[in-house]
Amino acid sequence: MSRIPYPAAGAALAGPDGRPVLNVVRMMEHLPPGVLEPFKALGQAVLWKGTVDPALREMAIVRVGYLLDAPYEVHHHAPFARAVGVTEQQLAELSGRGELPSLDPCQRAAIALVDELVIGGKPTEATMAGVSQFLDDQQLIELVVAVGYYRMVCNFLAVTGIEVEEFTLGTAGPGSVSA
Repeated sequence: MSRIPYPAAGAALAGPDGRPVLNVVRMMEHLPPGVLEPFKALGQAVLWKGTVDPALREMAIVRVGYLLDAPYEVHHHAPFARAVGVTEQQLAELSGRGELPSLDPCQRAAIALVDELVIGGKPTEATMAGVSQFLDDQQLIELVVAVGYYRMVCNFLAVTGIEVEEFTLGTAGPGSVSA
């Protein structure tokens, strides 16, 4: 059971298209519309409008979920990761703190950045130099925004204690996931 009750008004269990509404989206109904709508729009943009390789983006999101002990986030993003080519071996490696032998050099550099942002809040010069070998400035900033957004979502999940649904939205595409 969640720590904070789901709002009664507006927290439908199914969207207008009949798809289930995620518990995280239902809980966000506590936000005033002027905060909720831009928050959801940023989530949609991070997922569907960026230039970072989708597999790299999903690896970063899943890693944030693991680092912040957010099974909800991992549960919902692992299917997206698989759909864009992330392997079971890579997902397993992202769950730990050890070596990442199945990741390519770009992916390892990006995950090093994710780790430093989430754990320490600030990347080292060596990590910045490493990731800058593979990502241009736009992609680097986009990755940092994605990590920050999903770190915020994981904090929201931790505070509210939202239950993990038995379903996932999988790979439904733009408009299917609001957070």
